[in-house]
Amino acid sequence: MTKREKHTTFFELKDALAKNACPICFLAQRSATRYIDNLLYEKVNDAGVAESLKQSGGFCKEHAGEVSETGEAVGIAIIYKRIIDDLLSRLRKSLKPPIRKQCPACSIYDESEIRYLGALKDHWDELKSLFRRSSGLCASHFYMAVDLMEQEEKSRELKGIEMQKLEDLAKELGEFSRKHDYRYKDEAWGNEKDSWQRAIRLINGV
Repeated sequence: MTKREKHTTFFELKDALAKNACPICFLAQRSATRYIDNLLYEKVNDAGVAESLKQSGGFCKEHAGEVSETGEAVGIAIIYKRIIDDLLSRLRKSLKPPIRKQCPACSIYDESEIRYLGALKDHWDELKSLFRRSSGLCASHFYMAVDLMEQEEKSRELKGIEMQKLEDLAKELGEFSRKHDYRYKDEAWGNEKDSWQRAIRLINGV
């Protein structure tokens, strides 16, 4: 088999495997956040960006919240004036809801998912030892990764590691619940202390 050349994507994924979260969620969300920051700081008046936001009708609720949290009021005002002007223009002509394209930040997120999952597939043999020590993939990205794996052996290895992580976490959740019973309240806490938070991340993503 031809050895895959390593690019920035590989090294970003390698670093993300050390995070206490699904590495694909972490990297895809970071890509979307960087897109939003770059847009607000440098591309507010970019014609291509303006057209993209007009076609999408702005951002989805999640990314609109992220835009708001940046506090970049002037850039936000410029962007949303264009969106509102376009909406007014449409309403003067018709009450029929327009067909909208995907939120541009969501598009960046989705593209990043595929890019980093592709790197996991291409470099699985080198990354699987790091994956064993990682927090694992969230449920959604696990199934996406299985679909992308081209070799059954790799899929089995991925499944085995993920199942072990789920089994370990299920035990910790049981221990977390047990220690909240008044009969065991004096027992010292171990890794199970934040198991409920890790469970949310593993099932629902970051």
